[in-house]
Amino acid sequence: MSSGARFRVAVLGAGASGLLAAHYLKAQIPGIELTVHEERERPGGLIDTLVHDGHVFEWGARCLRAKARAGVCFDLVGELGLGPEVAAGGPEQNLRYILRRGRLLQVPAGPFSALFSPFARLLPGALLRDLRHPAGPRQDTSVAEFAERHFGPGARDLIFDPLMSGIYAGDMRTLSFKACLSALAGFEERHGSVLRGALRERPGRLGEGGAKLPPAPRLFSFRGGMRRFIEALAARLGTALRLGSKVTALEPCADGYRVRANGGATEFDAVICALPAPAAAALIRPSNAALAGGLAALPYAPLAVIPVLFPEPVNRYRGAGYLVPSTEGEAILGAQWNTQSFPALSSGKGQGFTIMVGGARGASLLNGGENALQNSALAALRRHLGISAAPSFMACRIIARALPQYHVGHLDTVRRLRALAPPRFHLAGNYLEGVGIGDLALQAKALALQLKDEASLVGARDCSLKGTA
Repeated sequence: MSSGARFRVAVLGAGASGLLAAHYLKAQIPGIELTVHEERERPGGLIDTLVHDGHVFEWGARCLRAKARAGVCFDLVGELGLGPEVAAGGPEQNLRYILRRGRLLQVPAGPFSALFSPFARLLPGALLRDLRHPAGPRQDTSVAEFAERHFGPGARDLIFDPLMSGIYAGDMRTLSFKACLSALAGFEERHGSVLRGALRERPGRLGEGGAKLPPAPRLFSFRGGMRRFIEALAARLGTALRLGSKVTALEPCADGYRVRANGGATEFDAVICALPAPAAAALIRPSNAALAGGLAALPYAPLAVIPVLFPEPVNRYRGAGYLVPSTEGEAILGAQWNTQSFPALSSGKGQGFTIMVGGARGASLLNGGENALQNSALAALRRHLGISAAPSFMACRIIARALPQYHVGHLDTVRRLRALAPPRFHLAGNYLEGVGIGDLALQAKALALQLKDEASLVGARDCSLKGTA
C-alpha cells in the first residue's frame, strides 16, 4: 500500500459470510478498495430460494431472528433498505412439535404450559439434577453428556437430540456443548444450574450499547424469500463484486497478498477468506500447510432438502413444524410447515412443507438418489401428519457439505486455526463460531473493526516510509 493509496482488501467468496464482511468493511473503512471474488455466477452460497406456484421454499437459511445477537439482523434490514419487504412469521410460529412413538407432541411455549404437557413427567427429575450442580469451569464435553448431566436421559433424548439435528444436522453424541450451547455453558460455569443462570441473567430487549430494540417480529424473511437479503447485500457492492471469478492462487508478497483469478493477478493489503473450509484449505496449502491441514480436517454433515406442495390444505395441526429424535428410527430429521409459519410467503393455493433428511446421523440415507429420498420422505410426512392426499409438486437438493460439525474441542480448534493464520489473512465462515446469519453478521462486524485498525497501521507505516525517503 503506497502512500496516499487506499487500503486494498480481497474477500474470497460471496456466500453470506463474504457478503456480510464486505458490507461492514465498506461501512467501517471509507474509501476502501474492495474486491469480492465469487466463483459461481450468483452470490449467496447455500442461501437460495425456490418459488413454485406462489409458494416460497428455501434451500438454505429460511429466515432471520430479530432479537438474535443483539438485534444485528434487524439492524441489517434498515441498513439495506429492506423494511418494506419484510415478511413476518405467522401467529403459529411458536407452535412446534416433537415426534414421540409416532405421535406429535407439542413443545411447551413456557414453564406454565410445560406443567400440563406430556413433558411434565420429565420436570421433577430434570430440575433436581440441574439445581444441584455447583458453579465453576468445566471441560468441554458432548451435548449428550451435558444434557444428561443436567437434565437426565429422558430430556437428553427427547429434547436435545432433535434440537441438535434441527440446528446443526448433527449428532449430540459428538457435538461440543461449549460451541453449540454457549449460553447454557456460561450459565453452568457462573451459576452451576442452567435454570438458575437463565433466571438470573434473563435478557431485556436490548441492542448494542444497551439501547432498546425497536418492535420487530420474532422471525422474519422477505417477500420473494431470503434471496432478497442476498440481492440487497450484493447490490451495495456494485462492481466490487466479481461473479464467475475463480481464485486459483493466493501468494504472500511484499505488501500483503497476490490474488490470482481468471488469468490475472492483483495485490492486496489484506485478505478475508470466506470460502468453505475445504476450499480455503486447498487455496492456502501451498503457502501454509499447517493451516490448510487444520481447515481440511473440519467435519461437515450432508443434508437433503425436499420441498413439497399439496394442492389443498392437508395439515390438521397448527404450528410451524416438527423434529424427529433419533430414537424414533425414522428416515427424516423433521419438517418445516412453510405455509403455516410464513403465510405471507404463500400467495397461491395449497400448503407447502420442507422435509430434511440426512445429517450426521443419517448420511447413508442420501446414497440412494433423489427419487428414493423423495419417496421415503413423503411417506414419513404423510404418516406423521395423517395425510392421504398426493402432492402437486416435489423437488430435492442434496448438499454434500451442508453444515459444519462443532465436535468436542471445537473452540480450541478455532483458536489454533486463527493462531496459524498469517498477518492480515482472516478466516470467515460458519465453520468458526456459529451457523446462524446473526452469528455470521457479528463475526463480520468484528472483522471489519479489526481491518479498520490494520488499515490505520498500514497507512501510518506508509507515511513513515515516505518521510524517510
